Amino acid sequence: MMNQPMIRRITVALAAIGLAACSADEATSPSTSLDLNAAASQAALGDINSLNGLLGMLGLQQTGAPITLPSLCAFSSADQAFDCPTQTISGLTLRTQYYLYDASNVSLSAFNAATTSSLRLVNDLTGNTTVPSTGSTISATVSHHSDMKLGGLLATTRTLNGTSTDHEVITSTGGSVGTRSTVDLNSTTSNVVFPTTGETRWPSSGSITADATTATTLGVLPSVSVTGHAVVTFNGTNIATVVSTFAGVTRTCQVDLTGATAPRCN
Repeated sequence: MMNQPMIRRITVALAAIGLAACSADEATSPSTSLDLNAAASQAALGDINSLNGLLGMLGLQQTGAPITLPSLCAFSSADQAFDCPTQTISGLTLRTQYYLYDASNVSLSAFNAATTSSLRLVNDLTGNTTVPSTGSTISATVSHHSDMKLGGLLATTRTLNGTSTDHEVITSTGGSVGTRSTVDLNSTTSNVVFPTTGETRWPSSGSITADATTATTLGVLPSVSVTGHAVVTFNGTNIATVVSTFAGVTRTCQVDLTGATAPRCN
């Protein structure tokens, strides 16, 4: 089997690099509000790729720390979005945008703590890359898209909804037998609630539902497909409950979203 974890690790690392590259010197950017930074960080948590331990429940590699969006990217009147500089590394290109809206869902060109009611975060990662591997060459075509909207910035709680999709084609050549895997991952974030005050960074309620399919071909043998389904529910702590079915086996796990401890399953 080819090294899917290496591909997954690359996609997350690139996203973090690209978001960090948004310049703090843009004259047309919104103010450096800690509230905006916190809201953008919460919006990023809706993407299952950014949560430690959850992909493992679907038979995929767990990722790194949640991706956060800096508060300073340039506003574009053409698409009414704040555009971060496009990043291309090792053949993968990341484009990040966020949108600000008032209570009437009208686009805003600048952040205002008194009128900004919701934030929408959109990430796209696409391209082809090659991963070093002993005795073979592993290449991947990557396509990731996530679209998250966090409402309630003027209320006592914030609610996150959105979707994310991943499609990866991974091939391994140069070994005794060539392999090819196609990985599809779709997730839906539903009514994930964050408090606006207090020390917790974790959702107090809500869920993320994810479905994954991996189809692998080994040499000239027929393709073999494996599916996974998971429902993640939050309770305000760093421990989320995950009920998953992978390769026909269902289990319930307590997953540490910090990644500090291994999942506990029954």
